[in-house]
Amino acid sequence: LLLLAAILGTCDAWAAAERPQPDPEAGRAAFDQHCARCHGATGKGDGRDAKRFFPRPRDLTSGVYKIRTTASGTVPTDDDLYRTLDHGLAAGGMPDWSHLDPAARWHLVDYLKTLSTNFQDNPPQPVEIGTDPGRAANLATGKHVYEKLGCAACHGASGRGNGMSSTSLSDDWGFAIRPANLTQGWNYRGGAEPKDIATRMLTGIDGAQMPSYAEAASVDETWHL
Repeated sequence: LLLLAAILGTCDAWAAAERPQPDPEAGRAAFDQHCARCHGATGKGDGRDAKRFFPRPRDLTSGVYKIRTTASGTVPTDDDLYRTLDHGLAAGGMPDWSHLDPAARWHLVDYLKTLSTNFQDNPPQPVEIGTDPGRAANLATGKHVYEKLGCAACHGASGRGNGMSSTSLSDDWGFAIRPANLTQGWNYRGGAEPKDIATRMLTGIDGAQMPSYAEAASVDETWHL
């Protein structure tokens, strides 16, 4: 364990040292080369390929991001942005950019933050997600919370994304969207690990009509869900 801790500590220090100083020109060049085709030259989600995708590419100038570890209405952390670049968003048109040099990804993170004043006006507010109960999770309680929160209205009684409201949803920009089919864990855009799912419940998916349930359910209830 001591050896593992030493290794992890060394890795953390190495990772921190690897983040370069902000370079606006490098960030803009990386964006133009890899992102503008979908997100548009100015980040408004109006790139030449934008119409090919469902859902549509995000308008990055709004500062509204789906996948975050922060409270609804606030921007993601730098690590959130980097993680999305690293892993992409499953079941959508956003690929992973893990093949890019880490420095290029960090330059992109810094550049994305210049596209919206939200990063200055509404700084990140990380959400406490508690601890995974593991095998102690109570599935009956989870089902009760699913019903209490009205998840079936969009996701359906069995989670197949076919609830009564599923065909009438639109995002904040007026584009049609569909709720996730929760039986297809490989398509969870923010990740399918229990921690990822609990985070989505407590932070919401801003801009997509998936609210945060941080005020409607306790952290313990969220884990059972």
